[in-house]
Amino acid sequence: MRCSILQTCVPPYRVPLFDGLAAGLGSGFRVVAGERFFDSSIRTEVSGASWYTACDNKFLAGNRLLWQGGEAVSRLLDGSFVVEGNPRCLRTWLILAQARVRKMPAAIWGHALGRKAGSTEMASSRRTMFSLASTIICYCYSEQLPLQRLFPRKTVLVAGNSTVRRSECVPVSTPAEHRNSVLFLGRLVSAKKPLLLLRALKELQKQGNRLGAVFVGDGLEREACEKFARTEELRGVLFVGSCFDRARIREVAASCFAVASPGYVGLSVLDAQSLGLPVIYCREEPNAPEVEILQDGFNAAAFSQDSAASLAKAISEMYVTRANWLAGGEIASQAVAEKYSIEGMIETFTTFFKGQSSPV
Repeated sequence: MRCSILQTCVPPYRVPLFDGLAAGLGSGFRVVAGERFFDSSIRTEVSGASWYTACDNKFLAGNRLLWQGGEAVSRLLDGSFVVEGNPRCLRTWLILAQARVRKMPAAIWGHALGRKAGSTEMASSRRTMFSLASTIICYCYSEQLPLQRLFPRKTVLVAGNSTVRRSECVPVSTPAEHRNSVLFLGRLVSAKKPLLLLRALKELQKQGNRLGAVFVGDGLEREACEKFARTEELRGVLFVGSCFDRARIREVAASCFAVASPGYVGLSVLDAQSLGLPVIYCREEPNAPEVEILQDGFNAAAFSQDSAASLAKAISEMYVTRANWLAGGEIASQAVAEKYSIEGMIETFTTFFKGQSSPV
C-alpha cells in the first residue's frame, strides 16, 4: 500500500509524527516536501529518514505562491495521499483535481476556518480546495462540526495538532514558590510580539517585582530582543534559542509559572498545557484554533492587545496567585494527552490510510 503526505516542508516538530506513521504503515509510506516554508525561517530538518523524499519548491509572486515539482509529487497519485490545505500551493490544486477525476482517496489536512475565535467562516478559495478532497483532516475539534455541516457528504476527521507524546504530558513539579519567570515558546518573529513581553517585564521590574522570562525559540526578532534586554538591564532574562528537546524544555520550564503569548497563539498553547502551565494571551490576536483548549479563569488569563501595561498586570496577578493556577496543571496536561498527542495524530492518519474513503 502506497501512502503519501505532501508538505511544503518538514520542520523538526513534525518528525516524530512521521516516524510513527512510517513505523505503522511500513515502507510504502512517504513524506514529500521541499527545503523550506513560505516563511524561510521554517525549514526541513530531516536526518536520514527513510520516509522522506525531497521535491523542488519554487516560490512565485514575491513568495506568495508555491509550485512543487519533481517525480515524487507526480507519484502521489499512485496511492492514497494527504495534502496540505493551503490554497497558495498551486500544484496541490492539480493533484486534488486529478484524484477526484480518477475517484482516488485523497485527504486534505490543515486549519480550515477563519482565525477569529469560534469562526465558522471559510474563505472561498479554501472552501473550493477542500471540496476537491474525499476526506478532511482538521487540526482542532472546534472545526469538525462546522466542516461537517459545510461538507455533509465528506468524512471529517480530527488529528488534534500536537508536538508532544502522551507520556510527555506531565506537569512540571517545581513548587510554586520557586517559580519566578514566564515562559515564551515559539519563533521570535514580529507576529509573536516577543518585544511586547520584554516591555511588560521592564514595567514589572521598575515596580520592584523580581520576575524574569525564558525565551525558547529563534527568529528575526532575537537580536532586537537581546539588545532590548541588555539596554534596559533586565534581570532574569534567558534566551535558550530554538529547541525541540522535550527534556530541555521541561528543564527551563521548571522556573516558570506561566506561558506568555504576547502575539498570536499557535501550537505553543498545547506545549504549555502539556507542562501544566497556564497561558496569558490576547483574545484579539488572530489566534490559531488551538486556543479552544483555553478556559479563562481556569488555565488562561487575557490581556489587552499591544498593551505592555495590561500584559504586565496579567503577569503580576497570575504570579501572586500562581499556586492556585498551577493546582490545575494535572487536569490541563491530561486534557492534552487525551486530545492533542502525537499518538492521537498517528491514529487519525492511519484511520484514513487504512480506510476505504471514496471521493464525492
